[in-house]
Amino acid sequence: MDWIELIGIFVTALFIGALFFYGFSVRGPWGSFWAYLLVLIGGIWLISVISDPVGPVYWNIAWFDFLFVGLLFALILSAATPTRVDRKRYEEFYSRTERTPTEPAEPAVAVGIWFWLMLLLIVVAIVSASIA
Repeated sequence: MDWIELIGIFVTALFIGALFFYGFSVRGPWGSFWAYLLVLIGGIWLISVISDPVGPVYWNIAWFDFLFVGLLFALILSAATPTRVDRKRYEEFYSRTERTPTEPAEPAVAVGIWFWLMLLLIVVAIVSASIA
């Protein structure tokens, strides 16, 4: 893997990430652009290390692989994005039912742990595929 391919990975991930995050308002399960971008970069990098280049080559980069994998990861992240809650229906539902006194903050911690674990597994897979 050359440096030009890494730049191509970053450019592709930035383009697709900005398109989905700002254009389609897909925030991903974490709600942060940087987390969304890290997952896209990791996914594109992993597949580019594992697979052989396919399609036309421009500046020594097979752009089709990067675009296809980036769009695939962006679509998977957009499917994992929680839906928006309509404020009126939300208030109607919670005005009719009793509220629980306290909700534990464990789901936010669990999402953070899964995010870092997933990034760690992606990096391990990239390193192991690069060595082999």
